[in-house]
Amino acid sequence: MESASEDFDSRISWQDPNGRESPAHCQRVCTWNPGCNGFAWSSWGCFLKRHDLVKKPQAGVYAGFPCKAEEQPYAWPHQEVEKHTMPQPKALQVAPAMSMYCTMVILPYSYEIDLALMQYQNYYSIFQCDLWGVYSSQRLDLAPGLVTRIMNTSQVAEKGGQWGTALNTEPFLAFWKAVIQDGDYLKARWFIKVDPDTVWFPARLIPILQQQEAQNLTQEPGVYLNNCPQGLHGPIEVLSQAALSTFARIAIHCYWSMNDWGNWQWGEDMWLDQCFMNIGHVKRVFVQNLLVEENCAKWPGWQSCPSQGIVAYHPFKQAPAYIACTATGITTSTTMSTTTMTLTTMTSTTITHTALTEERRKKKELQADLTAKKAEVESHGLRLRSEGRDREGLRLQFS
Repeated sequence: MESASEDFDSRISWQDPNGRESPAHCQRVCTWNPGCNGFAWSSWGCFLKRHDLVKKPQAGVYAGFPCKAEEQPYAWPHQEVEKHTMPQPKALQVAPAMSMYCTMVILPYSYEIDLALMQYQNYYSIFQCDLWGVYSSQRLDLAPGLVTRIMNTSQVAEKGGQWGTALNTEPFLAFWKAVIQDGDYLKARWFIKVDPDTVWFPARLIPILQQQEAQNLTQEPGVYLNNCPQGLHGPIEVLSQAALSTFARIAIHCYWSMNDWGNWQWGEDMWLDQCFMNIGHVKRVFVQNLLVEENCAKWPGWQSCPSQGIVAYHPFKQAPAYIACTATGITTSTTMSTTTMTLTTMTSTTITHTALTEERRKKKELQADLTAKKAEVESHGLRLRSEGRDREGLRLQFS
């Protein structure tokens, strides 16, 4: 990892001529040197540093850390059987009602990086869920708290098949394998996978999930939501915890059973849909307002995201368009919330006014009562003082 216009302030540093050519050469020299904790490269050369590294601004300087290898508990599959074999799922866990573990897969060095970072910074998309995870074929440190999880695949996919879509089943098998291996999906009742260029509103999904839970459809083998009349589309995929565990057990059986169905020309969404329907017998529920996209259920003007009832819109590959769609949805929701809040406030104000009026009336009555008591006490005191003076006069008279 390198940072432009930054230097490391270190107590100990030394220059190495082998890293003078470029920041990459300087990083390589630092990696090869066991005593190097960081490097700084500029037109003056390559400086290797150690002990108490502190970043400081410095124009024309590139600073960074040595490359380090980390052992990951994943094997890189080569055979088709290995690719379709999932880890053995752990036992299902009790999770809060309508809780969501939301994920996305991003392609390194693509526009998806900028989209994911923008969503993270603005609290959009999966970052509104109870739990979230971002997956990629590389470990990417995108921002403080935002680091991708590794899935062992190149993420390379051709386009083709009957619909000319991405034939991305293989990369997403690696994704499912990583998700099941991590096990965080067991902490939520629902698992959601969205594309980085999908604008969606988790709050709009909650009533739909609540309806499925009310019908007790989350028990094994589970339930998943179909988002298009023609079959499941990948921009948003919603599975119950039990459905994902079922997939972990049946993926290899789906491979053997569907191997001669032409599935090599399918995208991951169609493969998953067919696997669930034909092999796993997972409950499939069509939700009409789950997705509007370029390839399904679109209407004129849909890209302005006008409907407050739609959960997800796709695709929005440029940040300005993504933000505009999200803002429209937020504004609509806020307007509804504001109306409700206004009515609530009016009711609260009426109640408060009534309470204050009653309080003032009681205070006036109490004040009047105190005034009367005070007058009575003062009158009684004057009478006592008068009687006292009379008694004193009588005593003096008879003494």
